[in-house]
Amino acid sequence: MPTVQVATYQWTTFRTRNFSGPIFSSGVSTITLTPAVNAGGISTIALIYEDARFTMIASPPQLTVGYPNSYSQIHHALLQTEKPVFFEWVMDPTGVVIEAALLTGEEFVGEGDVDTSS
Repeated sequence: MPTVQVATYQWTTFRTRNFSGPIFSSGVSTITLTPAVNAGGISTIALIYEDARFTMIASPPQLTVGYPNSYSQIHHALLQTEKPVFFEWVMDPTGVVIEAALLTGEEFVGEGDVDTSS
């Protein structure tokens, strides 16, 4: 179960609207993570958020993980407010990612700074 600390991230979003028929809006958001250290040949982690869930694939040097759209705001807020943030994943023997998570380090999400003065 590889775990890497997230060094940097980039959030992008793409929205479309159908003007020729009924009002329809869809979108895809992507958060691209850069690990602090290359883990198992993975140098980029792409988190893709769409209405449908993607298959999760490890294809070095990139790991691609799909999430429902509703997760994008949660993950973005976590990356903005918590440090350090880690990404962890589990692969089956064929290289398909079967489990993945964004994690915080020494504290629970939203708990604030840890006072180490005493």
